[in-house]
Amino acid sequence: MICAGVPPDKFTFPFVIKACAASSAIEKGKEVHASVIKSGFHCKDLFVKNTLLDMYLKCGSLECARKVFDEIPVKNVVSWTTMVSGLVGFGELDCARKLFDQMPVRNMVSWTAMINGYVSNGRPQEAFELFSQMQVEGVKPNEFTLVSLPRACNELGSLNLWWWTRRGKRNEGGGMSGWLLEVMEEEEGWRKEKGRR
Repeated sequence: MICAGVPPDKFTFPFVIKACAASSAIEKGKEVHASVIKSGFHCKDLFVKNTLLDMYLKCGSLECARKVFDEIPVKNVVSWTTMVSGLVGFGELDCARKLFDQMPVRNMVSWTAMINGYVSNGRPQEAFELFSQMQVEGVKPNEFTLVSLPRACNELGSLNLWWWTRRGKRNEGGGMSGWLLEVMEEEEGWRKEKGRR
C-alpha cells in the first residue's frame, strides 16, 4: 500500500495495529505507532489511540500503554476500560482500582474486569464489595460478571454468599444460560466434596 503511494488512514491503521497485537509483534507495532504520529492521527483519532493502547497491553508493554493512555486528551469508556483491564492482567489491582474509581462512566466490561481481577488474584472479599457497589449503583450483572462469583464464594467459604448469588441470578429474569448454570453446579459439587473431607 505504502509502496504504491497510498498513505494509510484512520481506517487502515487500526487493522495493522490489531495484526501487530495478534502476533505480539511489538517492534512492528512501534513502527506503526511512529507512522501514526507522522501522519497526525495520534492527535485526532480516538479509535486509533485506543487500538494502540490495546496493542501495547497485549504485547506486554505496560509502560508504553500507560504513555498512550496518558496522552489521550478526552478518554471514552473504551479507553478507561482497556487500561483497567490491562492493569488487572498485569496483576496491578490497586492501580487498576484507582483508575476504575476515577472513571467518569463505567460499563459492564469495566465492572466485570475489576471483579474478575479480584477473584483471579485471591481477593474475593474485594470482589464481593465491588459487586455490591455495582448493584447499589443500579448496574445489573451479566453472566460474565457472575461466572467468577462461585469461586469467590468458595474461597471465602461462604455458603450464604453462594446462595445469594445463585438466587439473585435466578430472580433476574427467570433463568440462567446453560454454561453459567454448569459453572455454578460444578462449584456446588466442589463445595459438597470439600464438606465431606
